[in-house]
Parts: sequence; structure tokens; C-alpha cells
Amino acid sequence: EERREGGREGGKRNQVEPVWVLTVMEAALTRLENDTSLIYSEEYRPLKEHLMRVWGVTDFGPEPEPGPSGPGMTADIPRPAEEAPGTGGQSQQEKEQEMEQEMEEEEEEEVTFDDPEVLQEPDNDPPPPMGDPAAEVTDADLEKQAEARAAAQELLSEGKYEDALDKWNQVIEIRPSPLLYAKRAEVFLILKKPNAAIRDCTAALSINPDSAKSFKVRGKAYRMLGDWERSAHDLQEGNRIDFDEETFEVEKLVDSRWHIIRTQRLRKLAKVREKEAAARRERAREAAKAHAEAARRAAEETENSPSGGGFGGMPPFSMDEATKERMKDPAVQEKLTQMLADLQSNPMNALKYMSDPDLAPILQGLMGQFAGGMDGMGGMGGMGASDPTAGAGGFSASAPPFPPRMDEEVD
Repeated sequence: EERREGGREGGKRNQVEPVWVLTVMEAALTRLENDTSLIYSEEYRPLKEHLMRVWGVTDFGPEPEPGPSGPGMTADIPRPAEEAPGTGGQSQQEKEQEMEQEMEEEEEEEVTFDDPEVLQEPDNDPPPPMGDPAAEVTDADLEKQAEARAAAQELLSEGKYEDALDKWNQVIEIRPSPLLYAKRAEVFLILKKPNAAIRDCTAALSINPDSAKSFKVRGKAYRMLGDWERSAHDLQEGNRIDFDEETFEVEKLVDSRWHIIRTQRLRKLAKVREKEAAARRERAREAAKAHAEAARRAAEETENSPSGGGFGGMPPFSMDEATKERMKDPAVQEKLTQMLADLQSNPMNALKYMSDPDLAPILQGLMGQFAGGMDGMGGMGGMGASDPTAGAGGFSASAPPFPPRMDEEVD
């Protein structure tokens, strides 16, 4: 947009934009000289098809192995923020680091709640015996398990929680079940050991994903850890399977706190995304300014050259008398203006004008300036500038005034 505005203000739109287009074309051909495998990329597909159709080139060298991402014309374009050392500029990486630092400084701390149920130092005990749900047991084992279970229930009613936990360990060692895991988890919860309770409930849910008791106990354990998100999820799921008023009261408290935290997180996320979008807009603006400046410098160099500039600020190039006469024709000038406008969207669009008898000599004169850079492209069918008969098509500056029409046979 700045490039267009600059052209309007200076009244020299065609003196800037065509030069930028030609600069990009020259850069594209230089990249192709350095890496001939680019001819197989989507960006260079029009050039490859043109060389095959018009110039008869068939050998483009070995095709590269497919990778996670193919080469692209914009991949190697230097970003204006990546300035050379000593220029006093700030690199893009430095700007992003500065922005991240500002975001961290501005980021508000996540809200906390003064809840006596939330432990400051959660348990970190070794895992208790987990048993084997698929264990083979005898009648004697089952009888022993029943006795230990009854003793655990009696000790629990007497408030002897540590002794009750020992009995539940004996029960589970014989052969556990989802219900037995959940019952031992309740004892862990009473003993303020939420991590152990979570471990048992998770084991129970791996066997029975619809264990309401396991969801409810684990939800209360997450509340003890201050993990409001997981707590809200488990309490809601447990009450969905088997509703009870006591759990619902805890669920309401947890939901209200999770809503506050979730709202705060979404607000932070929106700020982060807005800053990222602003950074992208800034990079795009700097890139546009850099392109506009490069075009301006190129236009000035063209205007100050001894031979002067061509039509619309194009750099000078050698033309025969017939081409010079064509350039004086208003109809040809109008076609050239339309062509230059089309090249702004994609410089490779020049290939579709190569069959026009008025525009082809002009394009060949421009491309002749760059043809010398194609000499070193091995495996490209002999596309040299010095030998019009070399290779499969002889892409050179000494080509005929314009190539055959697309509907004509190519020998």
C-alpha cells in the first residue's frame, strides 16, 4: 500500500513498480542459478512449462527428494528487520524477545483463593501396594480379603485412619477392584494425601470409566491441590453419573472458582494473540517499506543512468529499430502498461506475454540482461547465454525476436 501511495504522490507509479517487478525477477533467476532444483517448485512451475513448451527444454537435472516443505520464492527473501551487524538496527529475534519480556512483565499473576482445604505441601509418599486386578485367587484368599475389609471399615468408624489404611492395603494386595481402589482413596483423602487418592481413583477409572465414586473422590483430591479445572471436570462427571447433594455443594464452589480462573486465562490469551497480530502487522509494514525503498533506489539509478530509462521507469536495454518503433505506438504502450500491472502480482506472469509479437521483443530484451546468470546452471538443457544452439532449447540473448506462438509446433 505504501508503494502504491508513494507512486500516486510522486506521479511516477510506473517508474517505481515495474523496476521492483524486474528486481524480483532478477532475484528469482539468481536463486535458480544457485539451486537448480527450484525449477521443480510450484513458484517456478510457469517458467518450467514455458521452457518446455516454447524452447523445447526437457532436461532440468535431477528432481529433489520430497521433503516436509518445498522450496519457495519467498523463503530466502531477507526480512528488513534482519539487519547486518553494525547497522544499528534491531534484529527480528531481538524484537520478539523484547516483546516476550514485556508480556511477562505485564502479565498479571493468576488469581488464588484463600481456601483452608488447599494444601501448601501436598503428599509425596511412595505408591502403596496396587495389587493385580487379574490375579487368580482361592476361596481362602477371598475369605481373608473379606475379613480385612470388615476390619478396615470398623477401624475407619473408630477414627483410626492409619490402621484402616493398612487393612485396605491388605485387601487390595489380594485382588483389587474399582470400588476397593475408590474406598482406599477416601481414606487417603481423610489423611490429606490427595496425590495418593488421585492415583487410586485413576487406577479405578482405567478399569471402570463410569465409576462415579472415583470421579467424585478424585475431584475432591484435585480441589486439595488447588487444581480447579480438573476438580470441576471430575465433580461434574461424577454427579452426572450418580448425583448427590453433598458433592453438588462442593461442585458449585469449585465451578465458581474455575470460572474466575478461566475468564482470566482467556483474557490473557486474547492479549497474547493481539500482540502477536500486532507484531505480524509490524513485520509486514517493515517489509513493504523495504520493498518500496528498494524500488525507489532502483528507479533513481535508472533515471540517472547515461542511456536513460525505458518505458515506465524500466531499466535501459538494447532494442532493434523495429522494436523502438513499436514502443511509440500508443496501443503497444497501453498493452505494456497492462502487462506491467499484471507482473506486480507475480513476475512469472511475464511468460504468458511471450507469444505477443509486440511485447515479446521487449521481454526478451529484459530477460537478455539476466541470461548471463544462467550459464552455470548445470543439467538445465544447456540454457547458456553464449550459445543459442546449446542444450535442448538454447535459452540465450541471441534468440529470435519473439518465440513461436503457443499453438505452433516447436521443432
